[in-house]
Amino acid sequence: LLTIVTLGLYLPWFICRMARWNSRHTNLNDHQGNTVTFSFSGTGGQLFVRLIIGFILTIITLGIYGFWFYVNMFKFFVENSDAKTPDGRPVKVTFTGTGGQLFLDAFVGLLLTIVTLGIYSPWFVCKIIGFFCNNTTISVDGSQTVKLRFTGTGGELFGTFIVGFILTFITSGIYWSWYNVKWLKFLYGNTEVLTQNGSRFRIHFNGTGGELFVINVVGIILMPLMRRG
Repeated sequence: LLTIVTLGLYLPWFICRMARWNSRHTNLNDHQGNTVTFSFSGTGGQLFVRLIIGFILTIITLGIYGFWFYVNMFKFFVENSDAKTPDGRPVKVTFTGTGGQLFLDAFVGLLLTIVTLGIYSPWFVCKIIGFFCNNTTISVDGSQTVKLRFTGTGGELFGTFIVGFILTFITSGIYWSWYNVKWLKFLYGNTEVLTQNGSRFRIHFNGTGGELFVINVVGIILMPLMRRG
C-alpha cells in the first residue's frame, strides 16, 4: 500500500522489511539441537541510494554498468545478512566478486550462446552460478572460515535442460513442476560447503515434482476464488 501511495519510492524500505522478517523467522539447527539465528541489518535508505545511483549509471553507460549494479545489489543483501551461533559468536558472509568479472563472464558466455545458437546456455548458466557461489565466504567470529564451491557442469545440466524443455512442450506445460525440481536438485546438489579442516558438505533438496505440481494447481484454482471473495 505504501509503495503504491509513494509511487514506488517506498519499495526499498518494503524490500528490507521483508528481508528482516524472513531472517528473523529463519533458524539453522544441527543434529545436537544447537541453533544459529539470523538477522538482516540493511536499511531502506541505504538500498534507496544504491538503487538510484545504479539506475542512473546503468542508463548513462547504456546498460554496461548493469553488471556492477547487480554485483553491488548482491553484496548489499549478502553482507547485511548476519547470524549468531548458540554461544553468541557472530557469523558473517562476504562476497569478493566484482562487476568486471561478471561482465567478462557474461560477455563471453552470451557471445558463445549466440554463436552456438543457444547450445552453450547450460555452460553459461553454470559459469554465472559459479561466479556468485565461488566468491562467497562465511566466517565465524572473524577466524573460522567456510567457503562455498559450485561443482555443476554444463554437460550435466545440458541433458536436464533438453529433456525438460521437450517434456514441458509435449505435456503442454504439465512437466514444468518436475523440471523445476530437477533444476533445484542440480543447483543444490552441486553446491559444496568447504571447512578449514578439509571437511566437505553438500546441500540436498528432496522435494518432488508431484508435490510442486499440486501446490501450483491448488494455487491456480484458489487465486481466482480469493479475488472474487
